[in-house]
Amino acid sequence: MCPGYLVLGTQEARPTLTENHQIQVDQGAMVKLLSADELSEKFPWLNTSGVVTGCWGYSNEGWFDPYSMMMWFKKHAVNLGVDFIHGTIERIQPRPKREVLSRGQHYVSVQVRRGDDLRGGIQSAAFTLEGGSFVNAGGCWAAQMAKVTMGFEDIVPAIVPRLRRVFVFHCPERKVREGGGVPMVFDPSGVWVRREGPLSTGVFLCGMVAGDDPDFEGNHQELEHGGIADQHFFERYIWEPLATRIPAFENLRVQGGWHGFYDFHKLDENAIIGRHPELDCYYFAAGFSGHGIQHCPPVGCALAELILRGEYLSMDLSRFGYERVIRNIPLREKMCY
Repeated sequence: MCPGYLVLGTQEARPTLTENHQIQVDQGAMVKLLSADELSEKFPWLNTSGVVTGCWGYSNEGWFDPYSMMMWFKKHAVNLGVDFIHGTIERIQPRPKREVLSRGQHYVSVQVRRGDDLRGGIQSAAFTLEGGSFVNAGGCWAAQMAKVTMGFEDIVPAIVPRLRRVFVFHCPERKVREGGGVPMVFDPSGVWVRREGPLSTGVFLCGMVAGDDPDFEGNHQELEHGGIADQHFFERYIWEPLATRIPAFENLRVQGGWHGFYDFHKLDENAIIGRHPELDCYYFAAGFSGHGIQHCPPVGCALAELILRGEYLSMDLSRFGYERVIRNIPLREKMCY
């Protein structure tokens, strides 16, 4: 089997890929750094033109269904007593850091308006929730939530909904179904591809990663009315680099797809995590730029520690704090996909 990720690198990217590989090895990850010749031998379906190295996760690495994982977390939260309210936040009123409150007093109030009554078409009245802490985990709409928060008038995080597409296609060629098949391949062009389901089916998923690409910022109407991904996008931007890297994919048939939004943080494509420096009761967990489902378990644990204990205990995530937004200091990841 060929599980895991295969990140391909050009001559220019070799130093960064080598450095990242060493960091992963130091942390116990089972990854190999392969030369172009070794890549050709291991993956005979791969065209290594322009590629000088590749980092392959050969064990204990793979992928999962993000939606299924999210729903599992949600159902588990409901079982633990969490209430989910569907509506629009109209105003968030946190108390500033300088205000000292007695024990038991509420630090933040949130004005919420429930969604329209679909049966009667009557908009419900707004109501107020109060509590000791507020976590802005608004994803694509985190900046909008910040705008209705008292205290954010001057600096609002540059988190925008950035449209991303995924395509499903079938390839009948045997060579991409033999041996271990195709792992999750990240090409220097920005295109990614991986198999979907059993190896014998010849079904694959593909798309284009974040960065300087033809995608655009969107709004919730586009998200709500989204559906099958635009095949013209596939033909214009994805198919050529995909078939160049894996020639067997010259023979394929697009079967469908979908699109949605990343909560894209324009400052540095990294999340904002932690307490607002002037609003003790206001916390951020947004702007993950496509990596949220991977990062959410440790982030949730760390934020719980920060809220309940006043400090990070298991891991220090302070460098992801809101201070870097205020100071306009990016925290960029090298070779981020």
